[in-house]
Amino acid sequence: MGSGVARFRRPGPEYGLEPDRVAAAAPDLSGPLAHVTVTNRHNPTGTLTDRATLAATAEVVADHDGYLLVDEVYAPYTVGSSDDEPPGGAFGGPTGAGLPATVTVGSLTKFHGLAGLRVGWITGPEEFVERAREVEQHVPGLAAPTVALARRFFAHRDDLVADARDHCRQNHDLLAAFVADRDDLVGTVEAGSPFAYLEHERADGDAVSEAAWEAGVLVVPGRFFELDAGVRVSLGRAPDDCAAALDAFGRVLDEL
Repeated sequence: MGSGVARFRRPGPEYGLEPDRVAAAAPDLSGPLAHVTVTNRHNPTGTLTDRATLAATAEVVADHDGYLLVDEVYAPYTVGSSDDEPPGGAFGGPTGAGLPATVTVGSLTKFHGLAGLRVGWITGPEEFVERAREVEQHVPGLAAPTVALARRFFAHRDDLVADARDHCRQNHDLLAAFVADRDDLVGTVEAGSPFAYLEHERADGDAVSEAAWEAGVLVVPGRFFELDAGVRVSLGRAPDDCAAALDAFGRVLDEL
């Protein structure tokens, strides 16, 4: 489509968002900067970027006449309630919404468990949103019952979010304890996160994921994120199911 991509890396082991790295990558483009895309939480590591860092990154992007695009699908994965979070929360996590030159995208598919609806949203500067509305006229729309079901979520938001956050808290604790108990895994389970990027001391990401698959356990190879050494481990089901999955995964690791 006539566009180029310039990459910037989040250095491990923290994988934090560094505005200076974004600024350094911008000159690699042959044309004007359209936007810079980041995930928050970071996928696959679970690192959560605070609003101040998002603001600093947005300022860098604006200096190059672009937009900061923040994918906030994983932002709600926190263990505190929305009321406990500081201003600028995305269903419980930090958000870029309302920052200058910043566009955010969110969805009901992950934390809220409504993937089948395929409903999401954007926030951003007025001119960007208006242009998005124009483009929307040329892409398939959502069926009216789908939109109605999505609206019903908001009518029961408090109860549904409380249940999802309780699952998130329990699954984070399960994953953190699992990693802490194993000497053959390297990686950090970020505070409140039910997923993490982990490396095994004797096997790369493909070897771990293939062995897990044979045992009926799905973990994502790190090469999907250009991190070949490890895997992304995520706990998204009910805590009892996740505990059983970790037991099975542990047996896989023991046999590597």
